[in-house]
Amino acid sequence: MIEKQETFDIWKRNVGSRILRWKSGLSPEDRNLFQDYSAASLGHLERYILANYSLASLRDKQSNPVLDACVSYFGETIINLLPG
Repeated sequence: MIEKQETFDIWKRNVGSRILRWKSGLSPEDRNLFQDYSAASLGHLERYILANYSLASLRDKQSNPVLDACVSYFGETIINLLPG
């Protein structure tokens, strides 16, 4: 159990770097859609994922870093939108 917690703690510490790596690989147009962690950016994120990935992508280990970054962006956006 401690090992799983440590792995999760490492994952949490690296959220920002995962998001930055993902954004650096985007086109300038796409990158601009994900700058502000706004509610509107979540709609852009949904369209980006649906346009670029399929259910089969979830099984493809090469897609994992990008999808992990997308989920990280989603989570950080939700945290930023919460009051207080």
